[in-house]
Amino acid sequence: MRNFAMLLLILMAGPSRGEDYSGGVKMWFTLAAMPLQVSGVAGRAKGMERFPKEVVAFQGLRSECFGWADADGLGRGHCVNTAPNGDLWFESYTCDTPVLPPPGAFSACSGTATVLGGTGRFAAIAGAGHITMLTTTIAPDGLRVVYAPGDYHLRW
Repeated sequence: MRNFAMLLLILMAGPSRGEDYSGGVKMWFTLAAMPLQVSGVAGRAKGMERFPKEVVAFQGLRSECFGWADADGLGRGHCVNTAPNGDLWFESYTCDTPVLPPPGAFSACSGTATVLGGTGRFAAIAGAGHITMLTTTIAPDGLRVVYAPGDYHLRW
């Protein structure tokens, strides 16, 4: 009878609820850019995403992105985010709306990021966000520093 009561409690509880996050995220990248034949650049960016400390699942994420941008900084690409234990989540981004760059930035655009899936603890991750990309430094060798604050809505 006791086992039946435990089983009944488990069934009444329903499926376990995943975790949710809605809020800010800050991303910093260095972008090694290669000029395209037309105008603009294609490149590979490495950086990090910072979520608030209470969102433990996303602490220590390292990001690597591949994409392209035109001369105005508008572009698109894909990112792979890796947790310290090797779990991954994948996203695509589009930065398709030019915005006036704030002082200290060379170019700025806003757009969206869409989560495509993941592995390990991120196997069921889904969500999207709004981002603003600010190119803050362009070195003589073409290396760019990009700061991308945004708001994400995620479930995993």
